[in-house]
Amino acid sequence: MDDSIRMDSGAQLFRAVALDSAIEDARNKKKTLDANMEELKHMEQCAKETNDMHAKEVHAQKTALATAMEDLQFRASCMLDEGDESLAALDEDCEERLLKEKLELYDEDTTEDLEPIIHKTEYGPYDGCVWHKSKGDTIFKSYQKHQKKKAMRKLNEELITEAVKEYEKHGCDALHGIPYTSYKSK
Repeated sequence: MDDSIRMDSGAQLFRAVALDSAIEDARNKKKTLDANMEELKHMEQCAKETNDMHAKEVHAQKTALATAMEDLQFRASCMLDEGDESLAALDEDCEERLLKEKLELYDEDTTEDLEPIIHKTEYGPYDGCVWHKSKGDTIFKSYQKHQKKKAMRKLNEELITEAVKEYEKHGCDALHGIPYTSYKSK
């Protein structure tokens, strides 16, 4: 019996050693798992902080872009308003010049129509020589006025063309951020 007790106690001892070894292995594995868990928690915290930092950067960039967009919209609106005002001023200037020309032409036509009547009454019906000389002077003056008006029309057309080119350039310059200098200041 003694052998069987020894065998039982050897088996128990073997079992106890195996149990202690299994417990020690379990403790070591638990420590490893706890360490891995802590490392994962730390990694999660770092990832969360990085994401928060990126979110703040994205928000700051969105805010900056929104501000820049508002600024661009304001500048475009101002350019459109300036363009409308410039075109309105050009239209008004052109209309004024056309009205002046029409008035001058009307005055000229009226003067030319009334000229013979004025001269005939002024010099009498029989003073044809004076009347023809004065009619020649009137024709020469009319020719000079006509040439002057022709030159003024050409100058007006050139000024309008230059103003339109400057306006178009102004629109392009403003989009590129280049300061605009008025054609009138040249």
